[in-house]
Amino acid sequence: MKKLTLLTAMLFALIMMSCDSKDEPKPFKFDPYSKVNLSPDMSGWKTTPQGQKAPANTEHLSPLEIVKQTSMMTFENKSIYGNEVVRRGFSEEQKDFNPENPKLKMFASDIINKRYKVDTIYLVPNFLEAENVTLIRDGEIDGKFVLDTIGYIPNETLRTAEKAIKEAYAKKDYKTVYKLFEDAYTFLPVTPTELKEIRK
Repeated sequence: MKKLTLLTAMLFALIMMSCDSKDEPKPFKFDPYSKVNLSPDMSGWKTTPQGQKAPANTEHLSPLEIVKQTSMMTFENKSIYGNEVVRRGFSEEQKDFNPENPKLKMFASDIINKRYKVDTIYLVPNFLEAENVTLIRDGEIDGKFVLDTIGYIPNETLRTAEKAIKEAYAKKDYKTVYKLFEDAYTFLPVTPTELKEIRK
């Protein structure tokens, strides 16, 4: 009887240890090479009779052309930069030209990073808390030098992504954090005139 009681106690202890280990969050493996996607929100393009996506406005570029022609992104973050408009460029390596799913790619370290020589992971607020994000093209287009806005990320999209990322980060749910990096940021086509109306 004593042997049975001892065996039962050991079995119970093993079950409890197993449950405890499942409840503990797994250590986060920071991947500095992972990307934050800026993908087209396809609701910004109308569907043609052939089932293809076309600009809702004839001046809008296609999703692929926006990715191809974007040379820089601008954004504001008044709490960090005051009234300064921040500019950052995109190299060809940061563009995915898949016609079915084109993307601009930022680095994960633009939002979440790891302190040098220590394991502390922290959120980077610069872009995470930004507003008024625009996609800009410059250079020679059809023989003319241009510098204008061709896309933007709505502020509502930015705030939704920020809230979801911060909540997942606080829960140490890094799987969700990286999933949000893949699909939380979506852009729409826009002309400079339309953007002025949006920002009024």
